[in-house]
Amino acid sequence: MAAMASTTPARKRPSRSRPKHTIGPGGPWSKLAPTAVTRAYDSPTDADGWEAWQDHLRSRKLSSLERIAASDGSPLAWGLPTEGCYEPALALVDWLGELIPRPRKPTAPWEKEASRWLSAAEAAPLTPELAVECLAWCWALPTLADYLSESLWWRLLNHLATLPEEAEQSAADASLLARQLALGELPLAMAYLFGELASAQPLAELGRRTLTAGLCAVADGRKVPHARHLADLRPLLACWTRSRALDNRMDRGWSGAQVDRQLSLVLQAALRLSRGDGRPVFAAPGAPSWEADFMTVATRLAGAEAAKVARLTTVGRPHGRFDKRLPPTSIESEWATLAQLRTNWIPDSPALVVKYDGPQIELELNASSRTLWSGPWGLEMTRGGRRLAQVGPWEQTCWLSDHEIDYLELSTDLEHGVEVERHIVMLRADRVLLLADTILGGSGPPLEYRSVLPLSGGTRFHGEKETREGTLAVAGKSAARVLPLALPEWRVERAPGELCSKGDALELSHVTHACRLFAPLLVDLNPERLRRQLTWRRLTVAEERQNVAPDVAAGFRAEIGGSQWVVYRSLAPPTVRSLLSKSLLNQFLFGVFSAKGKVEPLVEIESA
Repeated sequence: MAAMASTTPARKRPSRSRPKHTIGPGGPWSKLAPTAVTRAYDSPTDADGWEAWQDHLRSRKLSSLERIAASDGSPLAWGLPTEGCYEPALALVDWLGELIPRPRKPTAPWEKEASRWLSAAEAAPLTPELAVECLAWCWALPTLADYLSESLWWRLLNHLATLPEEAEQSAADASLLARQLALGELPLAMAYLFGELASAQPLAELGRRTLTAGLCAVADGRKVPHARHLADLRPLLACWTRSRALDNRMDRGWSGAQVDRQLSLVLQAALRLSRGDGRPVFAAPGAPSWEADFMTVATRLAGAEAAKVARLTTVGRPHGRFDKRLPPTSIESEWATLAQLRTNWIPDSPALVVKYDGPQIELELNASSRTLWSGPWGLEMTRGGRRLAQVGPWEQTCWLSDHEIDYLELSTDLEHGVEVERHIVMLRADRVLLLADTILGGSGPPLEYRSVLPLSGGTRFHGEKETREGTLAVAGKSAARVLPLALPEWRVERAPGELCSKGDALELSHVTHACRLFAPLLVDLNPERLRRQLTWRRLTVAEERQNVAPDVAAGFRAEIGGSQWVVYRSLAPPTVRSLLSKSLLNQFLFGVFSAKGKVEPLVEIESA
């Protein structure tokens, strides 16, 4: 039997192995890195890795930030003031915006500037200005590969990629805006632009987590941002709008009901807290109005409710009447230490913003598209020549708002048992504002009181020659009249105080030998009444048929062009007293006279 030939089993062909993603100049590569690039950088003898990477960057189809945000100019400039600390950052944004693809040859000016900036940035503390500059370099990096040397380009990328992680560990003292830009938007942009790096996904997750936390931290869920974030509210909104638009281009979008709701709330707050010219309240010099592209993208992403507020505040449908279908015109939050008292949704309607997060209350009053005053509402109390220091914060003690009025009451404590209560009332239909201080407690020598309102740059106060009221004029045009109700109307009568302008401030002063004082200031903001006759007088307040002293209770009556109002404040413990034949047991009252000559209360505050 013939022997069978031996056979050798056929070898199994090895399957084509996938390229191993090893470490490149920017760290480990991800699965998105092209094989030509990873192999070129893997080869110890092949020096073509940089050229392969340059070719890959030129061939990509990623959109620019301008295209993503549908903006003609750079979206990085949205909401930033053109003057002050942001000027160098905005200049860098413009300079980097001039980049166009060129042959792969380092260019001396760009190489020098990038090296200088990087050396300074590596040792600089985290600020919003630095974060904006980082974003500008980030978005320019793909094109900069044609301008910079290989070593400098990768050094710049690695700095921007590691900055969020370093900032997360050391940015506790940085502002919310700086953290949102550097730990939120920047890592998201790096992840979008350089998905070829393994660090892209962790960066995207860090960015989304930071942005969500920032959105939830800035407002209280009722459209009221915290007062400490007010100056950065519009740049923050710009950061979140850009990030939202960018993340829509990525696989795992930064979205959801919570994000969309908070973005809508912040946009509504920013729209409300804007002047008639579109600039933010308490605006710094150079603050811009709403950029058209910014507004378009933000309203599109924020939803229908925010778009409605945008139409109301920018187009200004004449909704003078209270309408439950519209968002409330006024807002207040004790948590946010911020309030806005606004008469209606017409853009040039009177609106007062009150900020009380610090030792001084800050006010801004806008009416008829003009800013009448903006800044700290000063309070100075002295007794026997010694100034009484404030020993407690301002606290909200009452807030009322309905279709007729807004009422805000704040209080604080001074030395030697002196308490200060501030009453702020806005009448919607009448367009009348009342600012009043109540001083309670303490004893000793005469009490000297000064209230100071910071007039805006173009506002001037013109006092009357024969009477003590005056007119506020902006750029030579009358905007409001101011009545110091606790002072006699006519100058021929001796007065314990004065209403006058000193420098860029409107000052109301009083001197009293009593330990209690009520100092109301009535501001008429109705342009139709500016030329009409006015008068006011102190009213007699009686208790058990006996007239009481001004330090027990005070009442005043003011009339302008046929409209009449009554203000009453009990300074001693409240009891039944009479005013204009009306029995009162109130601590505070603000009312109007009806056609029948009776007092109709608009605000009534009972004693605690």
